[in-house]
Amino acid sequence: MRGTNRIETWIEEEEAPYDFDIIWRFPVGSKVLEVDTQLDYDILGDIIVLFAERGQRVGGYERITFEMHVVPFDTRTEVTRIAPDE
Repeated sequence: MRGTNRIETWIEEEEAPYDFDIIWRFPVGSKVLEVDTQLDYDILGDIIVLFAERGQRVGGYERITFEMHVVPFDTRTEVTRIAPDE
């Protein structure tokens, strides 16, 4: 949906059994406004990378607030046809 959106999750807290990364990829042109999580994270444009190390407490409440781009991005507007070999 265009405008401000929110993803909220509640996961049982636990100790991470191993190092891990989680990657959230939003549509082109989206803007991440806020991230509320126990995990460490980096925002790289329309991508969020969350990461945890083995033994770290993970889970609980998490929220990501973001804005969707006003104009949809569609790569299908330019199509190149390739003729089969003759």
